[in-house]
Amino acid sequence: MKIEKCLIPNEKLQQKTLFYHYDPTQDESYFERYRYVTNQKYKREQLVEVLRNYHHPELVHPAIELNLDRLSSTDSVVVIGGQQAGILTGPLYTIYKVITIIQLAKREEERLQKPVIPVFWIAGEDHDRQEVDHVFMPEGTGMVKHSFPLQDTKKASVSTITIEPHVVHQWLDELHQAIADRPYKTGWVALCEQLTQEPVTWTRFFAKILHYLFAEYGLLLIDSHDTLLRELEADYFHQMIDKNHVLGDAVSRGIQKWEEGGSPSPLQFEDNQAHLFIEENGQRVALYREGNQFTSRNHFFQYKIDDLHEKHNRLSNNVVTRPLMQEMVFPVLAFVGGSSEIDYWGCLKEAFSVFGLQMPIVYPRQNVTIVERSIEKYRENWGVDWETLFAGKGQSLIELWKQTNQPPNVEQQFAELTHRLEELYTPFLQELTQTVGGNMEQMGESTAKKLQNHVSWLKQKAYGVIDTQLEVTLRQQRMVVNAIYPLEGLQERCYNLVYFWNNYGLDWLHMLCKQELPEWNTHQLLFL
Repeated sequence: MKIEKCLIPNEKLQQKTLFYHYDPTQDESYFERYRYVTNQKYKREQLVEVLRNYHHPELVHPAIELNLDRLSSTDSVVVIGGQQAGILTGPLYTIYKVITIIQLAKREEERLQKPVIPVFWIAGEDHDRQEVDHVFMPEGTGMVKHSFPLQDTKKASVSTITIEPHVVHQWLDELHQAIADRPYKTGWVALCEQLTQEPVTWTRFFAKILHYLFAEYGLLLIDSHDTLLRELEADYFHQMIDKNHVLGDAVSRGIQKWEEGGSPSPLQFEDNQAHLFIEENGQRVALYREGNQFTSRNHFFQYKIDDLHEKHNRLSNNVVTRPLMQEMVFPVLAFVGGSSEIDYWGCLKEAFSVFGLQMPIVYPRQNVTIVERSIEKYRENWGVDWETLFAGKGQSLIELWKQTNQPPNVEQQFAELTHRLEELYTPFLQELTQTVGGNMEQMGESTAKKLQNHVSWLKQKAYGVIDTQLEVTLRQQRMVVNAIYPLEGLQERCYNLVYFWNNYGLDWLHMLCKQELPEWNTHQLLFL
């Protein structure tokens, strides 16, 4: 097991540092940001109590207890990031985001000589179930989607979903039967069944798995839909309501500046969107500004500002206000995000200023591709480089290889056969029609079409034989593409942790956690 790094300069990110308060590549940024954060006031005691309550009783660990105590200190800061609660932790990039948070917190604690605590924000308020209800697993040269059976289709926050033990155990049984038997198979299946012996919410199951994987590193977890967190956030929701029009204008200006920088906007909003949701009748409803009131899109729900203040415990954030809420609640040194998150944060600089806030350091999560021994062997035989695969050009190379390696003149041979048949058949049919008469011309044309069909069939079969002869090489190339760039995207956006856990255990995961934070513009290759 080893790690190699491919240098992939991200000039796009470098050019856009002007959209953020800090340059994440500069050491001074972290000292400057630390001084700023420790001069701000936070509800630390209440926050620690919220976090402590969230972790008890089953998400406790000495490293977590220590970090909860350290967070009470006014000289402590956090590195934070978050994600939706995908089943079995969702795509691998969620895991890599957590690892980056842990590594960055460790690096900055050593550099600042102050407590820097890793925090993961679970987006339990989100209601897009289709984003979280499935995993993809490789099968042959393709990927198979395994969806969890969620019956309720209401637009309720995923934190309100309760999964029953028999349902999750049946799904786990179906999943583990679809995966190859390996030494670590019984381990992850038994763990998941143990974590769901009692009915559990969707996000709590997610949190339990993250806790199992990362508790020893002191990773603190919080669900954005947590009731006690909502109480802590009350004043901040009031500010977002009272300054909503100004916030909307600031976001619009941020989007405009981003587009003037030469890139399409990563954010698209309807007019007068309030960037807040409210829960009504078990559903999450988007809010819009209309004069001095807030309404749902269809005006079925309408609220005065004072009414909305009183309903703060039913409010939740969208992609605009979630970063602001994180900044208000936590003493954030740095935020770790994926490329899409980093883009839309670039539109929010003025939105932070509306509330007298400053955007934290925005740090890109690391990119990792796990390479199995057989895949590396096939790649070397093929001779394709990593940059080509990461650019999504593998499939086009396969098609080019097929064309290049077909036996010569097959197309020409069939073209000549078709031409010679026409040369012989056309005058023959004309002569036959003149000699015999009747409907010979019509029958002759019908026969000609049948001949053409038979030739086409023979041609197809010939190419089938060619493909069979080339299938060993083609299958290996397809397996490389499916392992490195499946479903036209990077491995980390498709593969789930369980596939590699099943085959190799978790040593590789802890190896990533314990290594030094890699350069921010590299793509890591983890060879198993």
